[in-house]
Amino acid sequence: TGTLIHLPRSLPNVGSKVSLTVTENPSNQVTIEAQVIRLERNVAHPQVALQLVGSTENWEKNVWEYAGEIIASQKPEEFDDWN
Repeated sequence: TGTLIHLPRSLPNVGSKVSLTVTENPSNQVTIEAQVIRLERNVAHPQVALQLVGSTENWEKNVWEYAGEIIASQKPEEFDDWN
């Protein structure tokens, strides 16, 4: 229900609401409202913590479950043992 997003230009105010659109699946873009709960004012990598608000049913189905399918279909990385 929450996420941390890199915003290279400007950070919104804490407590404000923003519209978040996920375009990962071009056939089914999802837009949801989120509230700003924290700012990370790192000059090199400014980030904002968001909390999804309102109905998240569309988000869960078309973003969360879709991401799980993508992860499940990927081959695990092989690690070299440097011992």
